Amino acid sequence: RLAEGGDAVAARELYQLLSACLQAGNQGLAPDSAAMRRCEGVTAAQTAEALDWLQRAARGGDDLAAIRWADHLGDSQEGFEAWEALWRRGELRALNALARLYERGVPASTGGVPDPVSAHAYELVDFHVREAVYSKFQGLAGTVTRHSDRMRSAGGLLNPQQHEEAQALARQILSSNANCCRGNW
Repeated sequence: RLAEGGDAVAARELYQLLSACLQAGNQGLAPDSAAMRRCEGVTAAQTAEALDWLQRAARGGDDLAAIRWADHLGDSQEGFEAWEALWRRGELRALNALARLYERGVPASTGGVPDPVSAHAYELVDFHVREAVYSKFQGLAGTVTRHSDRMRSAGGLLNPQQHEEAQALARQILSSNANCCRGNW
């Protein structure tokens, strides 16, 4: 009832239940298993609506649902738009997804052609944000090092002018997001 009334968290939880029931049914679990008992009374028609509930939850503002929905949309313009909306809301996990989508030429603005400059710009933002967070925790220094090595590798594919363009774009991406981080680059 809450999900039907527009509660985004309830819609996500309903999606999770219906997805688990669909998965349990597909795995052919014994009817007396705990997973199947939780699904007692759930119809095939209801499990078929699982993605509808996920979409409702995402559109209702549930961040976890929005991440799953964006992931579900995959390498499509709709997927790009979903990840972009998440980034505008300050969701840091969107940075890597946006970089990969630009790398593959998914955004309509690229005309289907990979855009390594934009991809690297999102990677740079991701790197600098992670560096700022992880540098405060000694135990996570290896994460920054691994990420730094990946950045050097990706950045090495760009010529000097493209690298400068990527850095300028990264600064713009970061500074234009009112819901993310602040500070010096």
